[in-house]
Amino acid sequence: MKKIILSTALLAGLGAATVAEAATITETESITTQGQSMSFATPAAGYAGGTGTLSITLNGDFSTNFYDTEYADVTLAPLGGTLRLANLPGSNYVTSNSISGLSLDSSSGTDMIVNWDSLLQYTFTVSASAMAALLADDVFDIAFDLGGGVNPHAEYDADFVSYSLDYTSLPAVPLPATAPLLLGALGGFGALRRRRKSRG
Repeated sequence: MKKIILSTALLAGLGAATVAEAATITETESITTQGQSMSFATPAAGYAGGTGTLSITLNGDFSTNFYDTEYADVTLAPLGGTLRLANLPGSNYVTSNSISGLSLDSSSGTDMIVNWDSLLQYTFTVSASAMAALLADDVFDIAFDLGGGVNPHAEYDADFVSYSLDYTSLPAVPLPATAPLLLGALGGFGALRRRRKSRG
């Protein structure tokens, strides 16, 4: 009976480090130059498997009339392909997507006529296989290349690009959280072994 109890304590101490939880990483960068390029390499340790949710927001010079020059090309390393986002009517604000494992869930666009800016918002599902490739090195790499027609309009509002990635992670558990259980279990096994030898 004592052996079973000690074994349970040992497993509890080891299993505490495998409790998955929701994780989110997010980055934002201002649009300050025409046709700007920006890239992010954000730490994303502890990926536990499953799909992810990628949200993207574009706030700036993405007008309907010039969607062919006012766009954002998105790439996800090491996945191949490109996702092009633009304010094209009737296209869900996505003009093309050749990134395998990335599927559109929702999109919306709001034109701000006063300053010719637009607010474009997207949510994508990232497949489990794509997530595994993206976070294989515990870093999430995403890049945005804005079309040559995208100009900053900081005099009206703060133009920016932002993203967030939601996924399931296995966070590192601090040693003090499991050490007492583990040490207690090991000590119990040692005491039980010595007791048996003394009886023999």
